Amino acid sequence: MVITRNPDREHIILDALRASFDEVRRDIHGSDLLSVRLAYFSRIMPMPLTHSEILYFLAGRGHEEVFARLVGVQAGASEVKTVKVPGFVAGEQRFKHGISYRPDFRWDGRPTEFKTRRKNLAKQGEEALVYNTYLEQLNEYCALDEQPKGVLVVFSLLEGRSNDPLNPTHPELAIYDVVFSPGDLSQMLDTIIKRKTAFEEALEAGTVEAAQSLPLCSAWKCGKNRKEVVKPAWCVECMKELAEPWASKHTKTKGGAGHTVTPEQVKWNYEPRCKWYVFCRPQLVDPMRGSR
Repeated sequence: MVITRNPDREHIILDALRASFDEVRRDIHGSDLLSVRLAYFSRIMPMPLTHSEILYFLAGRGHEEVFARLVGVQAGASEVKTVKVPGFVAGEQRFKHGISYRPDFRWDGRPTEFKTRRKNLAKQGEEALVYNTYLEQLNEYCALDEQPKGVLVVFSLLEGRSNDPLNPTHPELAIYDVVFSPGDLSQMLDTIIKRKTAFEEALEAGTVEAAQSLPLCSAWKCGKNRKEVVKPAWCVECMKELAEPWASKHTKTKGGAGHTVTPEQVKWNYEPRCKWYVFCRPQLVDPMRGSR
């Protein structure tokens, strides 16, 4: 048996997938208003999807399409067994306040959003923080629907992730009932209507500079800071370097009590994730989104 990886075939498939995901959007979609700078640059300065973006879309949409079998939607398979979940239907396109939107599904009339993640599920009580971007999108749909109740479906591919070979990861599905307060709904509706107006004004200008009038996207969409230790912490008495977080704890230990520790010197290098980072310049608004 001879097995040889074929980059030419990979490029053929990746190019085909890139073309299949190439959607021209002319109306203003709800998702545009959640990451409005990203949406703006994708329109005035379109760029091809990257290798990673294509594969992330492939994974996320694939799971969503299989899940859609529960509402009778056939996506690719020659034969799909119909399994109906009471009250569970495909989300339909709606248009309100000049905004186009479509939840993934509706469950008992409630907007239902499906998300795939490559991290652990949120711990109980930490859902609002961990799922903040998921909930922002669900909040938007509920606000446009004037419906306080929604459903969030989260599929974790790597639940239990701890890098422990004796405790392998496993897939896990979690479904959450979410109830938004009247204040949540009104604040979200006010926010997206204002963003829509700003988005339209920026599109009319059509310049890179016009993006500065738009709110920033979520920080993780811009990129991330990576710590570089320029000079490690040093214990004068032990005459040795100390790595964090142990350096900060050294003087509290029995062997380090009374010692003098000089703190480490670091710099933070910013690694952009967004293709339009150099044009957007988010660090002008948030210095944390740049090297320092």
